[in-house]
Amino acid sequence: ISTATSARGDTAGIIVIGDEILRGDIADMNVHHLCSQLREVGISVEKVSIIPDSIDVIAEEVKQFSTSYRYVFTSGGVGPTHDDVTYEGIAKALGEGVYVNAGILEAFQVFYGKRDDDNSGAVEKFATVPESSEVLYGYLKRPGRTIRLPLVRAGNVYILPGVPKALIALFPLFLKDAERVPLARFKMDELFLKTDELSITALLNKAVDKFRDKVKFGSYPELDSNYFRVRLVLEAQDASDIENAKSFLLANLPKDSVAKFDRRPLEDAWAKLDATFRKKPHVIDAVRVVEEAISTYTAQGICIGFSGGKDCTVILHLLYAVLQKTYGKDTPKIHCFYMSRGTVWPEI
Repeated sequence: ISTATSARGDTAGIIVIGDEILRGDIADMNVHHLCSQLREVGISVEKVSIIPDSIDVIAEEVKQFSTSYRYVFTSGGVGPTHDDVTYEGIAKALGEGVYVNAGILEAFQVFYGKRDDDNSGAVEKFATVPESSEVLYGYLKRPGRTIRLPLVRAGNVYILPGVPKALIALFPLFLKDAERVPLARFKMDELFLKTDELSITALLNKAVDKFRDKVKFGSYPELDSNYFRVRLVLEAQDASDIENAKSFLLANLPKDSVAKFDRRPLEDAWAKLDATFRKKPHVIDAVRVVEEAISTYTAQGICIGFSGGKDCTVILHLLYAVLQKTYGKDTPKIHCFYMSRGTVWPEI
């Protein structure tokens, strides 16, 4: 059972802004990241909206979201071009004007250089934000340079860039900003089932009725996995409620229908492997070969030939586990030579 922290009743809404998303020119990558990260800290995303680059539409949507949810996140529309109007739309929603923030302007002048030509106004547009804005700064590391980026908050609206790498770099600033809120705790657990969703519907309905107002259930079919067909999620504030609900399900599910599946195989990879190879001599031999290779050539001198098949995936995981044992938290990156053969397992 995993534990998440949450301000009791915390909710969030996400607004994705961009004509290019609505046209299908670009696939949105940000909603998944935001939803998964917010769930980790116990904040429930209630609604996601995708809207065009229009000041009036942005203003109306932000006004509705900001009064409906504790936190609002927008992504996109904070660049220097004519269709980047997110700041103006949010300012209109809040009934205020915009101004050029000196700190943001300086950050972008450092990155782009000061401009005395016709593009000087474009740099200023990066920094033209709602009057009530508070600004937090994060850093995006790229090869050979580090970029200082702003996370702008106006009221309960956190205004994020649309570029996924930038959004990922800035999101931890929200977590730090939200630390001042008293947190409660709730629990989560999962069951992975080999049977199809239709076969468990009646039992799941009984569980929902039996643990109503105590446990929240989610059922999610998986079409491509070789390991399971349905993932059941149980959430509650009390661990004992989850244990009771899980016991009820396990006692009534068809025999041998629960799959052993590890969603986070890289966490404590060595400890898991160690528990296995004590019983399997061939794994002991494989570990010794890997240890000898690391001792002889170092981690930087080893390259894995990888084609996406089962055998090389096992070797890759074995090497990672032994490196984790050797280096701990400072586990180095693994060098791989990828050989595409056109036939790989879906999970890879």
